[in-house]
Amino acid sequence: MDFIVDAWLERPEPRIVVSNAHNGRAVLDWDHHTVARLFASGAMSPTDFQPSSPGEQWELVRELFYLQHVFAV
Repeated sequence: MDFIVDAWLERPEPRIVVSNAHNGRAVLDWDHHTVARLFASGAMSPTDFQPSSPGEQWELVRELFYLQHVFAV
């Protein structure tokens, strides 16, 4: 399965959305409260959203799904 990661981190209220690339359905949608918690905890940082290869993009998506369960968001 392919995913699209939309991370609006420079906004006053940042948001992260991961969507299925084939049907556009959001499979993960985090508001600014959740994004702030992730960054404050050190679990993620803005630099994590600058993958340089498709393999790194996949690792980012895997990490986001993992954190979704850890933080129960």
